[in-house]
Amino acid sequence: MVVAIVALGTFVISVPARYTQLGHPTAGVRAALAELGLSAGGYALYNVTLDAVFVSIFAVVASVIFWRRSNDLMALLVATMLVVWGPLNGLCSSLRRARQKGCTLLCRRRWAAW
Repeated sequence: MVVAIVALGTFVISVPARYTQLGHPTAGVRAALAELGLSAGGYALYNVTLDAVFVSIFAVVASVIFWRRSNDLMALLVATMLVVWGPLNGLCSSLRRARQKGCTLLCRRRWAAW
């Protein structure tokens, strides 16, 4: 339960930073968006929404597994994997590029725990 709260809390905290990051794309991305007729804000909103849907699906599936099979160790492992992998997958890959030490440490712990 604590792992789920930490993972989902990390995701919720990272949403504004992710939106800001995507809202200010590089010149190449901005040119590609202009060719497609998309604004940077629309692009950021679409990606953040897609991330939220992805994380929500993983969390719901993990909750159902936990609810139905909480006495099975393999089911608990799978539920834990889902609830950790969903929120932290995009976060770690996007923030690793920024070289933020806190996220790098968090990502290394995620991989070590897995």
